Amino acid sequence: MRKEMRREMVFLFMVRLVGVVGLEPTTSRSQSAHSKPTELHPVVVSYYTIDRTVMIKRRNAAIVVVILLVLFIAIGYIVRTITNLNEETIEYRLEGKTYTLLSSNTPVEWERGLMNIRKLPDADGMIFLFPFKEPRSFWNSNTYLDLDVYWIENDEVVGKTHLPSIQKSGQVVVIKSPKPVNKVIELVR
Repeated sequence: MRKEMRREMVFLFMVRLVGVVGLEPTTSRSQSAHSKPTELHPVVVSYYTIDRTVMIKRRNAAIVVVILLVLFIAIGYIVRTITNLNEETIEYRLEGKTYTLLSSNTPVEWERGLMNIRKLPDADGMIFLFPFKEPRSFWNSNTYLDLDVYWIENDEVVGKTHLPSIQKSGQVVVIKSPKPVNKVIELVR
């Protein structure tokens, strides 16, 4: 009796192993490889079918979990990139007063500016440092702060423009520098 149970367990293990590799077992344990295939023992078929179904469900669940994980990581990265400001600040003297300004040095930071920011507690505004002089334009799309924009060539102010928040203006407002500049400062009003 014990010998019979042991053989049955070994056979079930072998059927399960064959199922894991993806092969369909077609012979029972008493048949040789060259004999005609017959039906499996009902217990084996039932066990094998349940095991294969469970394996497929687990595999599909694992695929869904991996896809969701990648999606959440990507969304988190995008949200962090959009909402996080460069934390680097500099002190800048403008019109006799020293301001603490967030530094914007890269194209991504230039494009984002102070958009989607409703409150700026640790700084007075932002300075945009460009590598060369050229005419610049700024707009208030998704800008919720009223700003005074200073156009600066080297360290000389060449113009000042008010840029209202999108809520106050009700439409997108575009402002342009009066001449080519290499620095722009946005101060929160």
